Amino acid sequence: MRVKFYKISDKQPVDGQFVFVKTKSYSGQRIKLNNTPQQWDADSPFYNGLIEWAPLPLHATLDPKAWFFPSRGDELPTDNVSCLVCTDRRREPFYAYFVQDLYKFLGVPDGDVIAYKYI
Repeated sequence: MRVKFYKISDKQPVDGQFVFVKTKSYSGQRIKLNNTPQQWDADSPFYNGLIEWAPLPLHATLDPKAWFFPSRGDELPTDNVSCLVCTDRRREPFYAYFVQDLYKFLGVPDGDVIAYKYI
């Protein structure tokens, strides 16, 4: 289960929608994922270099089919990888990086992740 990104040239978000965005660096050499969801405003000048976007998904408690649940027997990621995670403490999914060697999501207290999804 992955977050689906759309090319900005093919489909635009709805004004006011919360999205994750991927942008090209100023040099054009790298693609960067902004790991904080942003509220879309088509008239905003802050989307220079935007190439892809993804809607902020529903929390795992509202849409459980789209998430992996370690507490239900789903395995944690097997690689170092960017993910969206859900906890009981926050209403929206948020970005966390999983480190295989540490076997944890960075920036999230141990045991707090109830579900995750690959980016």
